[in-house]
Amino acid sequence: MMSYDLSPENPNILNNIGYLYSQKNFSKFNMELAIKFLTQSDCGTAHNNLAGIYRDKSYEEYADMDKAIEHYHKALNKGYRDNHVLNNLGVLYGDYKKDYILAASYCYLAAKSGNKQGENNYKIFISLVQNKEIWENRIKMLNTHSDVLPMIKKVNSQIRTQNITIDDDVQQRKIYSKKVKIGYVVSVMIFTMLTLWFVIADLLDGVFVPAVVIPCIVLIAIVFSAIYYYHLSDDRPSHEEMRENYKREKYNYYKYTCPMCGSKKIKTIGTLNRGLSIHLFGLASSKIGKQYHCDNCRHKW
Repeated sequence: MMSYDLSPENPNILNNIGYLYSQKNFSKFNMELAIKFLTQSDCGTAHNNLAGIYRDKSYEEYADMDKAIEHYHKALNKGYRDNHVLNNLGVLYGDYKKDYILAASYCYLAAKSGNKQGENNYKIFISLVQNKEIWENRIKMLNTHSDVLPMIKKVNSQIRTQNITIDDDVQQRKIYSKKVKIGYVVSVMIFTMLTLWFVIADLLDGVFVPAVVIPCIVLIAIVFSAIYYYHLSDDRPSHEEMRENYKREKYNYYKYTCPMCGSKKIKTIGTLNRGLSIHLFGLASSKIGKQYHCDNCRHKW
């Protein structure tokens, strides 16, 4: 403690003292003092050490994942450049926060800096991201941790705009189709009623129907039929498109990628499916705690 007495405000000395107090094999192990000195240090290395304390569940009551994330960010903002910080931050966002976009972003930056674990973790987390293709392209443009949040904000804005445009277009097409169908149905009803009227009148020698009425009704029916079939046919999917749409719905619109084989044929394991499996097989069920199933390699995660 002599160095501390000589220079009590030196951040490196404060960090070293705090780090020593955090070591369980140190004779004067004291977590409260460790946190106190590391907090006073306020340098990048100290924040990294604090994050390690809060992330370590073996410290029991001191474990706090939110504080770990907070101090990893502070370490980066203080200029602490260790790719393990980026990887650890990504893992916390993925495993604890379930924010796979942030997780993939930080793990990618770790991998870009040469961290092998970051590379593996990036592949896992990016496979769980919706709109994977969009995010993957943008994440690979990241250079530093300070680029992450602005990138996410920009992409989210683009996706919202794109979805609103698509929804508006779909809604307009539905309204148009509904109007055409109504017109078609009404014309057929009128044609049918007048035809019956003509037949009954002819049979009963009752009401006289002008000869021009029937051709007019036929013409109306033909026009509406043409509008219905020719204009609406553009909105009707072909058999191939219907089969592809069925597959897309079945496999979550290809949003997910199997971490084992890379297949896009990923089905969601429903609550009923999981419950039935547990009921039949008990603890031996392979679906306990699993959310997705790969139809290609049968992997569940």
